[in-house]
Amino acid sequence: MNAHIVLCLVASVFALSQGTPTTPTPATSRRVTVAPEDLEQAKSLRKFCTAKTGFTGITTTETSKGKDQARTATTPRPKTQLEKCYLECLYTGLQLTKDGKFNEPGARALANKRYKNAPEELRKVNSIIDFCITEVVVRDIEEMCALGRLIKECFSKYGAKNFPEL
Repeated sequence: MNAHIVLCLVASVFALSQGTPTTPTPATSRRVTVAPEDLEQAKSLRKFCTAKTGFTGITTTETSKGKDQARTATTPRPKTQLEKCYLECLYTGLQLTKDGKFNEPGARALANKRYKNAPEELRKVNSIIDFCITEVVVRDIEEMCALGRLIKECFSKYGAKNFPEL
């Protein structure tokens, strides 16, 4: 499974937000769909969140190689406050958060859209969402951008369990 697909399975939003996608293989191009307008929206969201937070830790050059995407997908914890806020901005833009909480309907809608032709991957992503429903709860109201950290940690933790090939 190429790095772009693995990343999408683990954190479907993050791959869309990181620049140019990798070239699909014949096996993956039938199953996982990314509409051109979705890529354009992701690019706009990435630019917006970069401007809003100042986070510039991952460049398009790095992500287009795929290596940094895979590392990012499996890194369990954002390294800086800027990264947490950048992730929270992305997750909010993709409707994975709502009213300061993890948005289960938004997460499932994104998964269903992305994996409508890949039932096994959709099942795995939905199982990750099931775990994150209970784990992504902000307990420290003083922590800035806690949702960015919590969602990232949950996706990484359960992504590794559901996708051991990472």
